[in-house]
Amino acid sequence: MGASARESDASSDQIRADKSAAPADERTIRVYSTAFVYGLDTTIAADVQAPIVVDFGNPEMVAWLGNGFALGNVATILLWGVMFSKVNMKWLYILSIVIFEIGSAICGAATGMNMEIAGRVIAGIGGSGIYLGGLNFVSATTTQKERGTYISGIGVSWGAGCVLGPILGGLFTASSATWRWSFYINLCIAAVCIPLYLFYIPSMPSSDTRPLLQRLTTVDYLGFFLSAGAWVLFSVLFTFAGALWEYNSPETIALSVLFGVFTLLFVVQQRFAFLTTKEHRLFPAHLLLSRTQIALTFGCAGVQAGLFVPLYYLPLYFQFAKGDSALQAAVHILPFIIVNIVVNLAAGTFLPLINFYAPVYLVAGTLIAISGGLLHLITTETSLSAIYGYSVLAAFGSGLAEQIGYTIGAVKLASQGRDHDVGASISMQNVTQIGTSLILLVISGQIFQKFAAQEISSALANLQLSNAEIHSAVSGSESAIYESLSDTDKTKVIDAVTSSIGLVYWVLVAFGILTVAASLGMRWERLFPKQVAEEEKGTIESEEKK
Repeated sequence: MGASARESDASSDQIRADKSAAPADERTIRVYSTAFVYGLDTTIAADVQAPIVVDFGNPEMVAWLGNGFALGNVATILLWGVMFSKVNMKWLYILSIVIFEIGSAICGAATGMNMEIAGRVIAGIGGSGIYLGGLNFVSATTTQKERGTYISGIGVSWGAGCVLGPILGGLFTASSATWRWSFYINLCIAAVCIPLYLFYIPSMPSSDTRPLLQRLTTVDYLGFFLSAGAWVLFSVLFTFAGALWEYNSPETIALSVLFGVFTLLFVVQQRFAFLTTKEHRLFPAHLLLSRTQIALTFGCAGVQAGLFVPLYYLPLYFQFAKGDSALQAAVHILPFIIVNIVVNLAAGTFLPLINFYAPVYLVAGTLIAISGGLLHLITTETSLSAIYGYSVLAAFGSGLAEQIGYTIGAVKLASQGRDHDVGASISMQNVTQIGTSLILLVISGQIFQKFAAQEISSALANLQLSNAEIHSAVSGSESAIYESLSDTDKTKVIDAVTSSIGLVYWVLVAFGILTVAASLGMRWERLFPKQVAEEEKGTIESEEKK
């Protein structure tokens, strides 16, 4: 978001100077509500996948219920970041909410799996604008001193929505409202909130005073096309390869080549600013020259595993291994959810007190890796208390460092006199956070689908099930093929699925180690050295008076 970040920051200064933009408190609370709803939709598919497959079939497409939303997010977020600096922030923010609601309406009214997935992608596109718009809005209506606190609030609201998503999905699935209201509820919330946004969010025109069409000609459209194309190809390739296509099939090979070509072209195009300029290129590549920003990027990527993998696979474990309903499974992940929210809130508050950020990432990565190693060992006989204990370690680790990167990146740049790069830092952290969630869903889904299908095929070899029937059994304990099995065969399926879920948790170990490595690459320095110096000066003066 190179130049867009600088333009946005200049616009922010202008808005903060305008008394009509204050106070921030009431307006940011409204922004928090949309960030919370966006967070809900990020993970709500975790607990509604099985009933959707029961209604629509196509179990081989079930991974796209989560992947589709994340793909819509990450494929468009860099473009949203640029556009927020080109047009009036208020109206673009409201447009993103409208797109999100259109996607939610399609999901709720879907008559088939393809329509459901299309709705998820559209909702993801709108959700990306909601989240980034909220971050830009907060930056524009708060002072530098306030900014870190309010940005953390956006992250905490999104994180709270993420961890509560499976619970809400389970509640609707278990009620007469059915899973469809997991999506329709967004329309009800929008009906209340949008009128408030229309009247109470201040107009925030771009600081660029050139005509709109002239501003839009500076957008890096080629970079957007290559970036979005690479993400789409990645998602399709790693979702279907091994599950629907053999790894050496023509489809897999063709998509692998295309993915590599698009990725390489994007890197080259951004490096040499082809058909754009260094000031207007899509990705803030200049931040990759900063050791701190690179380490924060890898740290941000690593801690996402501690949130997303358990949120998607713990409910599945409880439904298969323990025979829980969707609602019961949601209740059983409450300890994970509560710990994550509490620690997330506390981390932002205590960071200035701790004043060292590298140790926070070190502890977070260690806890996530240990949690993954322990969860890998779970079986159908593992006690609930043990599962709670193992998963809470990941909740604590991810909560510690999930959102603090935004504050750290902004504070470090501001301390170097680079306030104009704060927006770019937020954009890079945001792309990392959302992009990693997609990568995690794709990789974990690939591991689970591949090994569960192999295990079930081997265990039920005497039944000669087709690939479609095997994938149906993998998709959920409510599937028709699963219900038709004998008790003995059901036990075999449960053991196969539980074993495969255990393999998924190696992802936590790998990403936990990545977080630890990122912490070792960070400078072990005080985040607020000026604050410490002032405190020490105050102490000396106090002692001299005595």
